[in-house]
Amino acid sequence: MTTISLGTVYEPHPREVAELSQAILSLTGEEPERRPIQGFAGPNDVVQILIDAATWPKALGAFGLLLGGKFAISFVSELGKRSAAEVWKNRENYAEALRRASAAPFKRLIEAIAALRQRDQTVTIAVWIPGTQRNAGLVITSEDPVEIIWEISNVARCAPQILEIVQRKRDASPYGEVDGRNPDSSIQIEIAQDGSISILGEVIP
Repeated sequence: MTTISLGTVYEPHPREVAELSQAILSLTGEEPERRPIQGFAGPNDVVQILIDAATWPKALGAFGLLLGGKFAISFVSELGKRSAAEVWKNRENYAEALRRASAAPFKRLIEAIAALRQRDQTVTIAVWIPGTQRNAGLVITSEDPVEIIWEISNVARCAPQILEIVQRKRDASPYGEVDGRNPDSSIQIEIAQDGSISILGEVIP
C-alpha cells in the first residue's frame, strides 16, 4: 500500500497522469499505486489523489520534512496534539514554507494538477473509502499553490475521521450508501477558512 495512490476510471491523458505520478514520487519517495474507480455513464473525466486512512501519517511526514520549520517540528514531536493540528490548519504557514528551495516538489505537483485541469479533468484530493463507488473527495478549484497544498495537507490530517464518519453514515443508511455531491460523484469534503473539514453534516476541527 503506497502513501498516496491515484484513482482513475480511464486515462484519456496518460502523459499528464504520468507526470502527476512522478510529482507524487518526488514528494513521497514512492510511485503511487493506481486504483480503479467505478465508471458511470458520466462523469468519468476524474483523477483522484487518494490518501489512505492507514497511511496518512506517512503522507504528512513527507510533507512536513519538505515544508520544514513548524511543520517538521509539529510532525516529529506533537503529531495528534491540538497544537500540531493548528500548525497544519494555518494557511499562512504554507506561504512561508513554499518560498523555501525544498518546496520544489510541491511546485511540480501544482503544475501537474493544473495540466490535468486544463484537459478538463476533475482533480480531487480524496480519502479511500472501501466499498464506496468513488470515495470521498475535495475538488480542487483553486489556482493558488498555497491553498492547494493547504487543502491536501488538511484532508490528509483528517483522513481517519473522514473514513469513520462515512462508514458510520453508511451503516445507518437503510441502503448502505450515502450520496456523493461532487462533480465527480465522490462524497463531498469541504474545508473552512480555519482549516476545519466538513463531511456529511459533521465538522472535524
